[in-house]
Amino acid sequence: MLSDNSEGTSENGTGTGKMNFWNHIAGYAAAIREFVAPTYRPERYYMRGPGPACARRGNSLGVGTN
Repeated sequence: MLSDNSEGTSENGTGTGKMNFWNHIAGYAAAIREFVAPTYRPERYYMRGPGPACARRGNSLGVGTN
């Protein structure tokens, strides 16, 4: 059941079909923008722990064996 407000939302706040349509369009536009020009997310490139060079050296955690 729709209320008489002018925002185009229903009583439970989910929106009408027109608003739902524009929300889908905005989501698709954001997905295309992310595909064409991805945003930089440093957590994707931050290296955690020792890297492959340390593993090639053969010592764990950088501690030398004497």
